[in-house]
Amino acid sequence: MAPKESAADTRRYFLQTAFLQKAVEASKIKVSKKEAEKWAQKMMRAMDRQLANNGEDFEKYYEGTGTTEKELMDEFIKEAEKQLKSRMVLYEIAREQNILEH
Repeated sequence: MAPKESAADTRRYFLQTAFLQKAVEASKIKVSKKEAEKWAQKMMRAMDRQLANNGEDFEKYYEGTGTTEKELMDEFIKEAEKQLKSRMVLYEIAREQNILEH
């Protein structure tokens, strides 16, 4: 079991998350639909493995949540865009600050 986070750790996490969100919103970085769909497919495969590990499958998931495969994929595409943009923004900040090894 992981150690309990302190209030300061929790506050730091939320500040970092808020900073990254603002940086992503201010950036002009674009993620192509193809890139987002590819990442969303990876997310679907990871969820499939997780469901299988719990003895479930997508059919049970859709039934239990009242969603469809298309709705889930649409949500994953939105999340993939956010994740990819966040990674690109962090990469650009690291590159500009000369903290990359290559």
